[in-house]
Amino acid sequence: MPNYSEHPTLTQSRVMVIGDSGSGKTHQIGLMANAGYNVHVADFDNGLHNLRPLLTKEGASRLQYETFTDTLKDISAYNRFLKVLQNWPGKGALETWGPSDLLAIDTGTFMADAILRRELANSGKKMTDRPTQNDWGNAVREFELLLTLLSSPEIKASILMNMHIRRMEDEATGMTREFPSVIGKVLPSKVGRYFNAVILVETARVAGADKRIFRTTSTSRLALKHPMPGVVQDTMDADLPTFFKLLAPGK
Repeated sequence: MPNYSEHPTLTQSRVMVIGDSGSGKTHQIGLMANAGYNVHVADFDNGLHNLRPLLTKEGASRLQYETFTDTLKDISAYNRFLKVLQNWPGKGALETWGPSDLLAIDTGTFMADAILRRELANSGKKMTDRPTQNDWGNAVREFELLLTLLSSPEIKASILMNMHIRRMEDEATGMTREFPSVIGKVLPSKVGRYFNAVILVETARVAGADKRIFRTTSTSRLALKHPMPGVVQDTMDADLPTFFKLLAPGK
């Protein structure tokens, strides 16, 4: 029986960062590379150009990426992503990576859309066709299966999944709630359970100036979480390497 001092969360974290477009989610990926992580980006948003002014020379050398997008004639983005997880070029299978490695999915929102398009293709439809209930169900199950695999004890690398925000009205109260933007009606409220931290990045007015911050505890609209109460502040500077260090002090 293993001792808790060997628990993988002492060196490995699974973090979801939620934010509106332009809030600085992708920026955090560059900070992780600059901080010394070997970062491997699954780029579904095709938006890594924002990293150019941020990355140091050393950070750029530690960041590898693969871009996964579909076209009207080629719906293969998600299948190509699964194949790369089995053998990332120059790195090998995800389960062989170590605590200094980070798989960054940017974003899980667009990845989920790619899964749905794959289901349309599998049922002989075009990506512009309306999905059936069966298509939606298959896509949701595939997304949850992937999250289950990424949560496996065999995975020693840390996982970062960026997500856009989805706003929905609660039919019972009429109140607008915020969720990770992902396919389906139920999955947005469930997806956070696969991560040991779910945080929000946003811009706030601090001392008369706009500043990017993390919110780490739940609000009336959005469920957030982390496993380190008393260590992680409710709000903090938007610096993901610092946040990871607080979560996994053995890293």
